[in-house]
Amino acid sequence: MFYIPLSAFYSSDGNSGANSVRRDDIHRVMRWGVGLSALTLILSLMACDSGPSEPGDVIFPDTGVSYRRHVQPLFDVGCNFNGCHNSTDRAGNLSLESYFDVINKPGVVVPGDSAHSLLVQVVRERQQHTFSISSIITSDQARGIAVWVEEGASNN
Repeated sequence: MFYIPLSAFYSSDGNSGANSVRRDDIHRVMRWGVGLSALTLILSLMACDSGPSEPGDVIFPDTGVSYRRHVQPLFDVGCNFNGCHNSTDRAGNLSLESYFDVINKPGVVVPGDSAHSLLVQVVRERQQHTFSISSIITSDQARGIAVWVEEGASNN
């Protein structure tokens, strides 16, 4: 926030005079400053995107699947919770908290080959998991993960 000293509204002899600004003008400037501060706060809060809060909030496009915009947010709300695939619990010795966790585990993701990627086999329920994956993610999301793998499993 910016401040304008009140002395800026008075003449050099300390009295308000011909070169001074009326009290209404001071209030107008102050209201404008408060309004600008409020607008800045509102815009700042709108820019804070906390992301999806449940798996159903993550929508995958037909092509151009992004790890950062689609895959990781789904993992964050559907797989990385306490007792599952976070870096502490590592269910099945697998963390899904970062791109490097996913890619550096051999066989989990084979870029360009969804048929041989364990991740795709599990989300499509072709490989066993502790519980039914379809209770967490949709078939569209499973398809989206397969598309991401087929498109090269980029860290994009």
